[in-house]
Amino acid sequence: LRAAVERFVGMFALALWDGRTRTLVCARDPIGVKPFYYRWSGQRLYFASEVKALFADPAVVKEPDEETIADYLLMGFRDPEATFFAGIRQLPPAHVLCLTTSGISIRRYWEIDPSRVIRYAREEDYLEEFCHLFREAVRCRLRSHAPVGVLLSGGIDSTAVAAMAETLRRAEQGVPELAAFTLLAEGVLQEEWEAIQRLVESYGTEVHAVR
Repeated sequence: LRAAVERFVGMFALALWDGRTRTLVCARDPIGVKPFYYRWSGQRLYFASEVKALFADPAVVKEPDEETIADYLLMGFRDPEATFFAGIRQLPPAHVLCLTTSGISIRRYWEIDPSRVIRYAREEDYLEEFCHLFREAVRCRLRSHAPVGVLLSGGIDSTAVAAMAETLRRAEQGVPELAAFTLLAEGVLQEEWEAIQRLVESYGTEVHAVR
């Protein structure tokens, strides 16, 4: 289970129980999109996706962490695990927490390598690889137990995401319909609104405009 999180794709915060080794494995996605808060008393591990959920147990006392608050006001968060509440920590992004009979241990399971350079023989290969990664990134985020929507600004990135999502919906089964939301304000750039209109004309995307 500890090695499995290195192969997960997307955003997640999870806890998996391994009954064979009696090990609880908790992990957070590499970027830290999904939150994971915990308290270790030395005998019991509390964890939740929100701090307030931890206070449902009377044993978890709601007290401010004055040192962390002062540090935040003066320097910002220097401890990636700190919270404003005493005894409550957050699992850093790209880390896995393991609870065994010996206690808890935390380790990093992923780290970006800034020295890694990808080289292809042809210019077309870069485009092909980008299209593949972009397609997979959008596909992964279309999997949901609830309706899927996109914030559409009319810029290159959000329009490209919406267009790829619609392309996948047409080409594959099981891809949900996409609802797009855009904010219309005074002075909105004409070319951005035109890009949204082209998306509607090309794919029939349902756009909800909020003024």
